[in-house]
Amino acid sequence: MLPAGFPIMLTRLASLSATTTLLCAGLAGLAVFSGLRDPVGELRRLARRRSKLAEVVAPLMRLIEGRADGPPLMRRVLLSLACVLA
Repeated sequence: MLPAGFPIMLTRLASLSATTTLLCAGLAGLAVFSGLRDPVGELRRLARRRSKLAEVVAPLMRLIEGRADGPPLMRRVLLSLACVLA
């Protein structure tokens, strides 16, 4: 004869078994992912590099904005046009 709480214990054991199985599968997947990823590639992705577009745009922006002690390009162009037309 089985005890009265046996079906409940069996259900809890099955639930614990399913949880343990999922936990083990998740940890195994994490171990495989950690073992197969390329650490150099990860570091390369994390390192901040300037894009080629930024290298081209930076000098143009400095030209348009002008020096700290001088007027910006648009103002210089307008002054030049005013001098030509005068």
